[in-house]
Amino acid sequence: FKTLLGAEDQLGRQQLQDEAITLLTGAIETTGTTLAWTLYELTRNPQIEGRLREELASVCQDRPLSYDDVDELPYARRVLQEAMRKYGPAWMVTRTAARDVDLGGHLIPEGADVVWSPYLHQHDPSYFPDPDTFDPDRWEADRVAATRGSFLAFGDGRRKCIGENFAWAELQVILAAVLQAW
Repeated sequence: FKTLLGAEDQLGRQQLQDEAITLLTGAIETTGTTLAWTLYELTRNPQIEGRLREELASVCQDRPLSYDDVDELPYARRVLQEAMRKYGPAWMVTRTAARDVDLGGHLIPEGADVVWSPYLHQHDPSYFPDPDTFDPDRWEADRVAATRGSFLAFGDGRRKCIGENFAWAELQVILAAVLQAW
């Protein structure tokens, strides 16, 4: 939001308002879905839930999590990232080819609709060994290099989700609130 507020002169008031509404409403379903799957996995994996609760207690003690605490919860971030990888909020994405493209010997003509699945991509065992296992530790720094470019829950390139940073913070704050109350 700070970036949008700083850009008010370039965007104009209406466009600034539209961008803020997009950020606030665009992720309601995807955030809720990600949290639901995360909670589902926590009920199936008490050891993961225990580690998550220990991390949360060490950072927050008895107070609610604040935005300033988010970076202090690396395990919570990995748990959420693994839920997104395993149950991605978008299972299918469509794009229109802007130009003719040769894809593995197959011509994709300009104007053709292309459909691909982040879900299938994020379950490719060559990038994610044992892809059906919920393993937040696959996102540890020493293991994640092998998956670089393979996690596409927020898209990539110039069409990458503008709300990614907001979503991570929102997911961590809500997950912490639920765990503190549950």
